[in-house]
Amino acid sequence: MLHRSTGLLTLFLVLFAKILFAQVKVLQPIPPAELLHGDGAYISTYDSSIQKYWGYQIVLHGGRRVASRFAGGAVYDLDSLPNRWVRLDSSNFVGYNNGALTFSRNGTLYKYGGYGFWMNHGLLLKLKNCQWEFEHQNQEVKSFGSSSSFYHPQSHQIFSFIRPTKDQSYSDENTRLDYSLFSMDVDVKEWKYLGELKNEYQQTGFQILLKSPKGFLAMLNSGTFIFFNIENKRAYFPNQKIQSKIIDLFRWKEQYEILQSKSGWVLFPSSFQKNQPPIPYLSFQEFENNLIEGPVFYEKPINSWTIISGAFLGLLFSFFAYLHQRLCQEQNKRIYNKGLPFPLNEIPFDDKETQLIDWMLQQLRDKPQVSVLEMNAILGIEGKSLDHQKKIRSELIKSINSKYLAATGKMELIQRKPNPMDKRLVDYGLAK
Repeated sequence: MLHRSTGLLTLFLVLFAKILFAQVKVLQPIPPAELLHGDGAYISTYDSSIQKYWGYQIVLHGGRRVASRFAGGAVYDLDSLPNRWVRLDSSNFVGYNNGALTFSRNGTLYKYGGYGFWMNHGLLLKLKNCQWEFEHQNQEVKSFGSSSSFYHPQSHQIFSFIRPTKDQSYSDENTRLDYSLFSMDVDVKEWKYLGELKNEYQQTGFQILLKSPKGFLAMLNSGTFIFFNIENKRAYFPNQKIQSKIIDLFRWKEQYEILQSKSGWVLFPSSFQKNQPPIPYLSFQEFENNLIEGPVFYEKPINSWTIISGAFLGLLFSFFAYLHQRLCQEQNKRIYNKGLPFPLNEIPFDDKETQLIDWMLQQLRDKPQVSVLEMNAILGIEGKSLDHQKKIRSELIKSINSKYLAATGKMELIQRKPNPMDKRLVDYGLAK
């Protein structure tokens, strides 16, 4: 009885270990963690648990290597046990979001876009509690996955070159024809429209080939290589030297995996070259030093309705400004003409003269006359000598009175009046 129990226990432990630590036979070497500084590398493996060949994307996640299956939700930790892949999720969907953009942000693994159903919906998934969950976004932007999307770790933003949907039908009839650039902060989950691709890229189209900390290298359908800098939104063209290196780089594609390291692109040996070490191929510094600056590769189109509405608002503002000026002039007329024998707005006083008259009208509402000291203050001549003060006052008052007398033929407008408290002092008042 004891032997039977021991045998059953041993069988149970073996089966449990097989389920918990499903071994995957690796046909291609796995890149070390120090070489993974981008969206990850792509490898081909044979999964003995489902007896199928699968492609996986290797992503650096919290300092550890994680393998995410191209199509489906399976995610494995590669660093927990030697020569074994430990399953991190409990999802069971297979064959979906093939080619999705997979990346890690703040300890969370994300998938965005992909082919098939996911291409038409532009959904964002995150791995939480061993399950993939949908993340709410302010809108859904279609995506072809890693071939048309780019994750920029420095700004933790996704950039997607795609056509946005107009409504919830997701059909081609309800989709804009022009390819546009959208960006989304992964933390905020809000897509922003940055602009449309320039015409030359609309017509040819492009595919993302290599990624760097500042942007990505793409190849147009015409065969031309072009580098898009996300940070300054400019296009750059590799010179002949770099073009030759890029062409040679992809000639090694069958034997090597091209990885984005800290300092540049590295060739990592595939199953055909297992015994060879990684080969540094092209540094980012050398690449950037051999780029020819081109134009911006996207811009917001000028909307004719925006121009028309702006012109209309400008005319409306000018009209109200003119109306306000006329109302102010009418108000000044009422102030100037109040209690005076002749309308002052019809006399060509200059700005200095108008300022003095306006001030006197305001002051003389509450008292019969103003003092010399008050007039000196409004004219800004308090610190000058007495003779200089008298000269400025006299010339200004003489000019006002001459214009008023010429217009009315009667009397002076500003008159000298004795101070009621001290007859030796002179004040000023207006004619009544």
